[in-house]
Amino acid sequence: MIQGSFRAKEIKTHPNLFFPHLSATQVKSIRYGIEPQYKKIFRTVWCMAHLLLIYIGMDSVLVVDDNRDLGMLTSEMLVERGFRVNIAFDGETALARIKQEPYDVMILDYRLPGISGLTVLEKTQQIRPNLKTIMISAFGDGPTRARAQELGAYAFLDKPFNIDGLVKVAKKALNKPR
Repeated sequence: MIQGSFRAKEIKTHPNLFFPHLSATQVKSIRYGIEPQYKKIFRTVWCMAHLLLIYIGMDSVLVVDDNRDLGMLTSEMLVERGFRVNIAFDGETALARIKQEPYDVMILDYRLPGISGLTVLEKTQQIRPNLKTIMISAFGDGPTRARAQELGAYAFLDKPFNIDGLVKVAKKALNKPR
């Protein structure tokens, strides 16, 4: 994770990084005081850098559910609670995304088209063993739960689930206070 943030002093020290189209004279003027026409650009760059650092610092979640409505709703609720969320609607897409990007938590449905949620969990543990997985299902019987825990699932929640309960479990998996 990137720590710290860009400061005016750093931008004055290295203006070419932020304003590569400027001449040497204009660069000098930025170092010694920002010209009025560049103040708006400077503020925009400053805000964008700050927002990027906030975004990078957010915990990332992959929601995997074949029910598009529930997947989108879960995603929206998690975004509102401060998570960066990506969605997959089948197991193959989920595995491809896990290979591309490191997620902090995966919320995984048991029943998926193509490969099952348990197969996705098993393959995920081979690709990213530290990824915390919360299984969700309306069909979670005892043997299914036991197999999910055996494969490394952090928790198993029944559908329909309470979003606040899901967030609580996700934060606990991340070892963060609620």
